[in-house]
Amino acid sequence: MLKININKKTSSLPDHIEEGLSPHIGFLSIKETIWVSTFLLLDVPLAWPVYILFQSSPLLFYSFLLPLVGLHIWAFRLLIKNKKNTQMEFLLYIGFLGLIGSFLLTLLILIIQFYIGLTSPFYLLILFLHYLFSIYLFFIAEHKKYSSFDIPKRKKIPHLYWYVTYITPLTLCILANFIMGPYPAFLFGLISFFIFWTFAIVFILFMTNSFHRYFFIKQNIYHVRFANKALNRKYRELKKAEQQAEKERSTIR
Repeated sequence: MLKININKKTSSLPDHIEEGLSPHIGFLSIKETIWVSTFLLLDVPLAWPVYILFQSSPLLFYSFLLPLVGLHIWAFRLLIKNKKNTQMEFLLYIGFLGLIGSFLLTLLILIIQFYIGLTSPFYLLILFLHYLFSIYLFFIAEHKKYSSFDIPKRKKIPHLYWYVTYITPLTLCILANFIMGPYPAFLFGLISFFIFWTFAIVFILFMTNSFHRYFFIKQNIYHVRFANKALNRKYRELKKAEQQAEKERSTIR
């Protein structure tokens, strides 16, 4: 992860590095982002399937319910607090929201695939490993974006990892149906796969972007501008002290 020289002026940093050092994500406010990402993007696609699980499998229902309850308690805590004091915690929250959201949606895909008849452990394992590989690819993409002061080139054609992460599991689902099927409920399985995997990709993006940004900011905290002015003053003073200590060490050498 790129570590910026403490003596480098923040105003001279390239736009993409400044973006990576911003504790704010997207164009919505912190509280608006929490509302949209939690109560719309997460709750809406999971509400009906979780209710079905409550009717058919209490064990699976509670496996979904407990992390969701934890996330919602955290979300309400952030909504109550002053947004100026929650910027770093907000990044952590969105990261864990992405982790839990993408995992639950992937687990839901595996459950549906099992119920429609695609019960091969090897097939289900490949789908789960693909989920983990997708996380890895998006983390690598985030790392490359902020690993250099060179401005990243914008490509007209999306990166290969978009095709790999999005299309590969859908293709595997269709092939599995032809090899192990056909199954009467396959169309339902494919449509639900497409919908839930789309949301899972969104949450993987949330996770990789937020976690990478959180640790990138921690690594280069002296170049970050927070909404909390007292916090900015604190890090300016710490930066001056660190610069002074560095000068003294240079003099001794």
